[in-house]
Amino acid sequence: MTLKIYRILSFILIPPAILFSIMVLIFIADAFANPAMLLPLFMIACIAIYTFTSFNFLMRGIDNGKKLTPSSRDWIRVNAIVSIIFCLLMLSSSFEINTELKLLQDMFKETRKQSDSIKISEAEFAGYLKNMLIIFLVYSALLLLHTILTFRLLKQYREIFTADEQ
Repeated sequence: MTLKIYRILSFILIPPAILFSIMVLIFIADAFANPAMLLPLFMIACIAIYTFTSFNFLMRGIDNGKKLTPSSRDWIRVNAIVSIIFCLLMLSSSFEINTELKLLQDMFKETRKQSDSIKISEAEFAGYLKNMLIIFLVYSALLLLHTILTFRLLKQYREIFTADEQ
């Protein structure tokens, strides 16, 4: 049962990882010009790396029984830790933003009064914000569950990782 859930989650997490990879490639030059962007971009890159390396572990190691190097396990573990930190930050931020939703709507009203270039209504803004919160909550929860299952499967299938060459 665990393996079925893990497989489904792995396939669900691949499309966001592809988007994250593209995003990292697009913004890497900007991040060097603006160092404040480096940490979030690093975290996004780690999530993409984690997703692809854990998918490789599933497809090549578990499903096909091929041996993987110990460095593959290390890549999975290190990037999984960063992914867990990201998930916890996103989950806590989502709950915090949800509690501050009224304040954000008031700030939007004031900004809208000061600028004629904002074309969306307050109801549309609130809808976008709620949809983003839901997406972040769902994605973070799925990624967190996936990383927990990954650590369990790494222990269960430790024989896959050998020092031998593939």
